[in-house]
Amino acid sequence: MVERFNQTLQSILRLFVNEHRNDWDDHIPFINMAYRATQHASTKCSPNLLMFGHELRCPIDVMFGLPQGYKSIPCPIAYVEWVQEALRNAFQLAHTQSGLSANRQKENYDKNLKIRSFEENSFVWRWYPPEANKKAWIRLDWSIQSY
Repeated sequence: MVERFNQTLQSILRLFVNEHRNDWDDHIPFINMAYRATQHASTKCSPNLLMFGHELRCPIDVMFGLPQGYKSIPCPIAYVEWVQEALRNAFQLAHTQSGLSANRQKENYDKNLKIRSFEENSFVWRWYPPEANKKAWIRLDWSIQSY
């Protein structure tokens, strides 16, 4: 997962760094903010929603105001209850979507799967770690043998 995030970070950085590539560290906080506010394909939720129970207020919200229908919760107790409920809903959605995503990824992986079947007395390659660099033909025997 870390390698995948680093790949995403590098691809976004390529869009913003100058031609000398010496200002990349100035862009990291803004790119991370954008990444955390973006809905992920596998969970259908943003990391902000899963971590804090609400979406991040972006600079555009400050410039043009909050979206219509957004309600600020003045009571701290109501806010805590609201966050708990929002997190429960977000985690449930993320769990469901992760399962669907895992199934989709398994189907994509299995597309190239070749089902192999072996019969008794077939010749097969054997991989044995102490002799890993040596290949040898062996006859497949279904009886258990000790070495």
